[in-house]
Amino acid sequence: MDILQEYEKIKIKKSILMNNLQSKSAIIEAETKRIDVLNEARLIISEISKQTQILLKNRIEELVTNCLQAVFHNRDFQFKLNFQIKRNKMECVPTIIENDRELSPANEMGGGVLDIIAFAMRIVLWSMQYNKTRAFFMLDEPLRFCGNLISNACEMIKQISDGLGMQILIITHSDELIDIADKSWHIKYVDGKSEISLDRR
Repeated sequence: MDILQEYEKIKIKKSILMNNLQSKSAIIEAETKRIDVLNEARLIISEISKQTQILLKNRIEELVTNCLQAVFHNRDFQFKLNFQIKRNKMECVPTIIENDRELSPANEMGGGVLDIIAFAMRIVLWSMQYNKTRAFFMLDEPLRFCGNLISNACEMIKQISDGLGMQILIITHSDELIDIADKSWHIKYVDGKSEISLDRR
């Protein structure tokens, strides 16, 4: 083999390598642009997610606060949701603010406050559904710990029910709850059977 043939072979190899290099460079450039677009999209989604979280947080806080204030007239309760990262996950911690003090509803408040928060959260989360279920709730003793504030809580439930066109079926022993009902039934257990009768109050 002479030098000219060797040169031609090297020249062909070089040409192939150059074409491969250009092809790979084009792929790298396209992938770099794609990564840039994906990073930009991730930032946009992250910002939208953050704004949505703020809107939802504000709506939940406002509605639960309104329910608390409707029942506890003499106390300036503000319901807050605090988002914290724990164990590498975002957690939502509910708190009550009263007189600039942050209180844990579960550990530092009475059961009546928890009853109202639980009721309000059910309503709030239902109202925020995209495809809502029927406006019907079945609740078992939802105000069991409200004590002497039960009449305020009953009025709050009645206003929400009327305002949202919501039907609420409540299982209770509370005369106050029975009194605000549009209809009530009395159930008693007799000789191994449940007897149901319309309450004529």
